[in-house]
Amino acid sequence: MSTKCSYYFLLVLVALVALSSRASAQNAIDSMLQNRAFVERQISCITRNGPCDPIGKLIIRRLPDVLHNNCGSCNPFEKQAAENLIRFMQQNYPQEWARIRSIY
Repeated sequence: MSTKCSYYFLLVLVALVALSSRASAQNAIDSMLQNRAFVERQISCITRNGPCDPIGKLIIRRLPDVLHNNCGSCNPFEKQAAENLIRFMQQNYPQEWARIRSIY
């Protein structure tokens, strides 16, 4: 295999791994959102009514940028995930979402 072909093969392989990682990450997020107990633990953390796990801490760190800067420092995947999460909260936990907005 020539060096040029090897380079393109490697480039395609890296792109495929990146895409599959994003798909896996989105599937993991979707699974978490279907777990009511998990979602309620995160809401409790974010609203300062309970302990935080690493995911809750990450959400707290990112919320100001998401809410006030339209996720300005996010990459495209993070921005899409934030939009999906906001939509999920608005549809399924509107009162909790209003409280979160008032805090952050």
